[in-house]
Amino acid sequence: MERSINNMITGLLYEDNDLENNGGDDLMLKVWKQDKITIDVKQNNVFYNIPLKLWIKAGFKIDKFGIKFSQYNEGECALTLKFKSKVGLDSLWRVTTSTEANGYDWITKPTIKIGTFDMPITFLANQILKSQQGRIAGIIDKQAAAHLDIKKYVEEAWNKIQQPLKISQKPEAWLSLKPVQATMTPFDGKTGKISSSIGLQAFAQSAIGPKPVPNLTPLSTLKVMDKTINQFSISLISDISYDFATEMAKNNLVGQTYTFKNGKYKIEVKDLKIYGSGPKLVIDVLVDGSLKGNVYLSGIPKYNAEKSLLTLDQFDYDLSTKNQLLKSADWLSHANFVKKIEPYFQYSLEKDINKSKEMIQKAITQNHISKNVILNGSITDLLPKEVIITPETIKTVVNAKGLLEVKIDGLD
Repeated sequence: MERSINNMITGLLYEDNDLENNGGDDLMLKVWKQDKITIDVKQNNVFYNIPLKLWIKAGFKIDKFGIKFSQYNEGECALTLKFKSKVGLDSLWRVTTSTEANGYDWITKPTIKIGTFDMPITFLANQILKSQQGRIAGIIDKQAAAHLDIKKYVEEAWNKIQQPLKISQKPEAWLSLKPVQATMTPFDGKTGKISSSIGLQAFAQSAIGPKPVPNLTPLSTLKVMDKTINQFSISLISDISYDFATEMAKNNLVGQTYTFKNGKYKIEVKDLKIYGSGPKLVIDVLVDGSLKGNVYLSGIPKYNAEKSLLTLDQFDYDLSTKNQLLKSADWLSHANFVKKIEPYFQYSLEKDINKSKEMIQKAITQNHISKNVILNGSITDLLPKEVIITPETIKTVVNAKGLLEVKIDGLD
């Protein structure tokens, strides 16, 4: 900020070359920046020290009774103007500063040379300074608003965290955040920095398969709060496509042969397909052998927290299949075929949970998602909650808890 202000305020700052203006004040004035402007911060206040050099030409003129006489002399002085700005942000992320004069210190007091004498004009200079301090304060406010663009850095972080993070390689799994509201604490200045905490309210979703294309949500308006916390508790929704689930089951079951009644009957699994129907997962199994055709089984997905297993509760033939088997293949309806294939529809999530936790942790540990934006956090808990069947996918809901911060470091 100090560097930006020094780049903004340079050289000749003010010039009045007319003795007749301002109601004929018989005064000319030039003001230059003499040295580096220094800044100090305390809480949400910024204190500026602005070293200035002044050139003053002042005098008088008489025009009476046909007699004209004038006397003008010039001099120089140096001083440090002091200003105090209260810094904030409005709801549209624009920096607001309210700057006011905070006194001044003379470096060299002003004098005007008259003949061989140096006449002090401190009183005159004081009047000039009082009239100019408000104008310079306005310059600071105007330049701060024009150049201290906080919004673009927050917007960059807002957009960056919406980019999907890969949390698993095989199968490919992605974590996406969809922020809905940004909050921010008032500025706090200390140790040469102005800092603030920004909080995000967001939805999180994970997906298995190709990298999702993010539909970026625009930056929300700003809501200022007394404090934010970097703890999070979110429900991650993972989508498993039926094609993916079908492929996994095929790898285990297609080609398998089962015998019943001491080898009297035999069937081979030729193909299968998985899809959703209401709250149930349906498995359509194509068999060949002693029975030819499609056998339908179904169950309600449940998570067994004790064993970290995704299972199918009430797994059995569907009603129409059971009725058909009673007529044409009673031996299969009473056989243990259901029990034999049921383990292939039980899936241990313990390894996946640990891997997901590891991958998410890696993704949010000192992740420089851009030059100025750093993502850092930790996962403290990751636990499956429920499974939801939809017409398109199997959705697993996982509760995640942890700490997360997005650090925006410096304005270049």
